[in-house]
Amino acid sequence: MSLTKNNAYNIMSSIMKGEYDTNKLVGFLVASEFSLLSRSVLRGYLEAICDSATYQIDTKLFDKPVIDIVGTGGDGKNTVNIS
Repeated sequence: MSLTKNNAYNIMSSIMKGEYDTNKLVGFLVASEFSLLSRSVLRGYLEAICDSATYQIDTKLFDKPVIDIVGTGGDGKNTVNIS
């Protein structure tokens, strides 16, 4: 059975939610290493990663000012910082 974009999306969504334990992650990586991944499967993985890429910090609880010093893409230019 070959992996579809939808299957790939669901698998990666589960991984991003922390639903895979270490053994399942290792199995996934080993299986991925020996298979040719189609463009649509890679797209499914990418979309799941992008859909889960939200992280917010509630700074109201901090007693000192907070500043972003690593350029996390807030410039609106759809860039990603890989530092």
